[in-house]
Amino acid sequence: CLRVRITAPFTTRVKNTLKYDGKRTKLEAVEWVRHIESQRNRFIRQYFGVNPHNPWNYDLVISTDQLTLDQAANLIIQAYLIKFPQEKKPLANKI
Repeated sequence: CLRVRITAPFTTRVKNTLKYDGKRTKLEAVEWVRHIESQRNRFIRQYFGVNPHNPWNYDLVISTDQLTLDQAANLIIQAYLIKFPQEKKPLANKI
């Protein structure tokens, strides 16, 4: 498996919440981001038994603050191809 963590600064996540969910106030967006972060962290601890903030628990950590979604996706594909070179041909046929 390829363990990937996608991150962004808190302010970026709040800004994106406001941008894509126009129904929330800034305070509501802050509370929502905190709630989602708490839920995700709890899920990772419960089902994987690891600290979600420890970068050693991942093969790749990507900050989307400076990357587009396409760039992040390409990084993940490249990491996969490096980690699993035997899968290169089947993956290339699926893209």
